[in-house]
Amino acid sequence: MIIVVDANIIIAALLGSRGKIVILTSYNHLFYAPSFAVDEIKKYKQDICAKMNWTFEEFNIYLEALLVFITLLDHQGYERYLEKSSSAIKQRDVKDADYIACALLISADFIWTEDKDFSDQKLVSVRTTAQFIDENKQ
Repeated sequence: MIIVVDANIIIAALLGSRGKIVILTSYNHLFYAPSFAVDEIKKYKQDICAKMNWTFEEFNIYLEALLVFITLLDHQGYERYLEKSSSAIKQRDVKDADYIACALLISADFIWTEDKDFSDQKLVSVRTTAQFIDENKQ
């Protein structure tokens, strides 16, 4: 499957969510994210380091290790889909439009997120971790 990963999934993996780590590192799926997601994750660097008792260097190592499994997409590649995705996401989090645009660009099967802001749009399917795991049990 082709899946766009929201930054909140990567942050949860950094915080030790075993389920998310196992899925991300399984090689059973192709994962993508907009490149700005890395900047979003780094905004929480200090909090993550405090919770995990890591140095900034350790944070960078762990983040880079996870990013080996995720292809980052540049804004220029998906910008032609932004108007359509912005209309679909409406007044919710504007940055979520980038995830939808990425999904449209690569014909993703779904966006993997815990963010409820995606629920009102109809352009791309969305799965939470629980839904993702349930579907893969079958």
